[in-house]
Amino acid sequence: MLPTPPWRTVVVGARPHAHLFFQYADTSLDYAVDGTRELDGDTITASSWSSPTAGLVLSDDVFTDAVATVWVSSPALDLPLGSSVESSVVNRIVTAGGRTTDYRLHIVVQA
Repeated sequence: MLPTPPWRTVVVGARPHAHLFFQYADTSLDYAVDGTRELDGDTITASSWSSPTAGLVLSDDVFTDAVATVWVSSPALDLPLGSSVESSVVNRIVTAGGRTTDYRLHIVVQA
């Protein structure tokens, strides 16, 4: 699998408030949270993703020592043409050093 493109990667500590993304309703895209700067040598030991939006599907979540990735699709969102819905996607990581942190991404799904 190819790495997540930089324009869909949140680099924690580098671009505050740059967590808004757009995708079309019929697509499946990968998003990543890169905590390298904030972790400062600590490593991710667990990562989970969630979303309150019914119809948004989160799958194939994986993580490395510092990066957590998930694929987001919306096959069950029945949006009228030209409309959109905004959702939050939350990544919770736990580190070897005992940290637990949530990172929130906002995704606007457009029909």
